[in-house]
Amino acid sequence: MQEPAWPLVTGHHIPETCCMTGDGNENAAIWIDTELIRFHQDFTQQPGVVHITMRARLVDLRKSRVLATRQFDITEAAATDDSYGGVVAANRAVSLLLDELAEFCVSRLR
Repeated sequence: MQEPAWPLVTGHHIPETCCMTGDGNENAAIWIDTELIRFHQDFTQQPGVVHITMRARLVDLRKSRVLATRQFDITEAAATDDSYGGVVAANRAVSLLLDELAEFCVSRLR
C-alpha cells in the first residue's frame, strides 16, 4: 500500500490502519471526524489576526466508540494589514492546525 502524502508534509507517521485512500470503500479501523467551528480573519485590531477553531474526534469504527476528542484553537497574526497578509496568516494557521491534528492522532493511537 502506498503511504499517504500528507504525513510526509507534517513530519508524522500515521499508522496504516488509520488511512483511507481511493474511493473510501476500504475497511478502515479509525475515522477522523472533524468539524470546522470558526475560520475568521479580524483586522479590527493591530496586527490583524486569523482565528481557526476545529473539533476532532477519533472514532474506532469496529467498536463504534469515540477514542478521543479535542478542540483546536489557533490564532495567527498577520504580518501586513491587507488581504495578502491575511492569506499568509491563514496558511500558517492551517499548517499549525494540521501539525497539531497529526500529533493528536499519533499520540492517541500508540
